Amino acid sequence: EIRLSLVGSEMCIRDRMQKAYNTWTINIKYCVVFLIFTIIACTNHANIKHKGAYIDIEDKEIEVGALKKDATKHIYKVPILNSGDTPLEITEVLSSCYCASADMPKEPIQPGDTYQMEIVLDVSEMEIQDPFIREFYIKSNAVNGKETIISLTGSIIK
Repeated sequence: EIRLSLVGSEMCIRDRMQKAYNTWTINIKYCVVFLIFTIIACTNHANIKHKGAYIDIEDKEIEVGALKKDATKHIYKVPILNSGDTPLEITEVLSSCYCASADMPKEPIQPGDTYQMEIVLDVSEMEIQDPFIREFYIKSNAVNGKETIISLTGSIIK
């Protein structure tokens, strides 16, 4: 029967390897935790691209097509993104016509957040016309313009 035993330098090597392995696994755990926090932080700030409040509207000209003149109110959603690093405060939204209205956020839009502005077009109040244009003037504290215009275009048919 042959018995193996670790003595002297062999034990020292085994101990050092075990310590290195333990240190390596601890470092990997810290790296994984760090990566998770980094991903979360980057995800929350992915939409922040500018200094100050920055109004970002992807489609400022909305084509609504041909609408029948009836008692229907047409509702459109317009996403407004604050791609700045400070809150975006919309102070006023004005319409070019009494037949159209838009809501505004009650609270400032936080950096990286999007507000879905609702535009209501009441075609029963409009004359039959081709084309029509209704504009909305958004006043805010945005560094890229204190007034932003959104246009709705289309036609009213019988």
